[in-house]
Amino acid sequence: MLQYAESSPFDPFIGLLYGVGESLYVNSVLWFFTCLFCTTILFYWVSKLKDRRVILFVLILLGLLGPLIHHHMNVRLPWNLELSFVAIVFYGLGYVVSKSEASRLASFSKLRYLGIVVLCGILLLTVKFNGRVNMNKMQLGNLALFYSGAFSGIGVSILLSSIVPRNIFFEWLSRNTIVIFPLHMLIFSAFTGIGVTVFRIDYSFNENLMFSVLYTIGAFAVCYPTSYILSNHFPWIVGQRTTLPMRALQNEQNE
Repeated sequence: MLQYAESSPFDPFIGLLYGVGESLYVNSVLWFFTCLFCTTILFYWVSKLKDRRVILFVLILLGLLGPLIHHHMNVRLPWNLELSFVAIVFYGLGYVVSKSEASRLASFSKLRYLGIVVLCGILLLTVKFNGRVNMNKMQLGNLALFYSGAFSGIGVSILLSSIVPRNIFFEWLSRNTIVIFPLHMLIFSAFTGIGVTVFRIDYSFNENLMFSVLYTIGAFAVCYPTSYILSNHFPWIVGQRTTLPMRALQNEQNE
């Protein structure tokens, strides 16, 4: 914290332009959006190849090239460009699978539970042998274990989501991730600041399990009205062209 207090007031703005890892210390989760931007642009050109086998080959090549660039250059490229080579593997494979028969596997109830058990086993093994990974810092460990663990975790999430019945909370959560993700760290920091400066509580209080739960509930409580305001009055901020009431009206007309 002291290094941030002693830094120049221009550093956060430079960090926003650079868009990489620790340079975004004001709100570190923004690395995801700069990386996603590069990934989307990159896949736009990869998808022009049309042939799925060629696309898969290019995805594998990029997935190996990204970590090699970071390892040999030992410097982060602006807007997580080298990290986007890793991210495009997941982004692109999702596209390829969605266009194939494999996307229907999650609908077979007999395979779901077996798949969850097998994939969880693979995931736990990769975590044990590869240790902690951090895409933000390009800390991936062994690439084979990294990709195996990542795809296993994704598979578990997909299979679990096919089991959980539709409900209002998860639907709201999925539609508002674009708001929750960049805001939650700022909200946590605000809660900590209030606790330390207003209530004179020791800084370590946020490490308590009870406060962690309260932090999460509080973040949702703040994000809900924020999401409502953005969707109804400033939809362009979250990538929407129309307000929430207008989209509901259009859906009714289409039905």
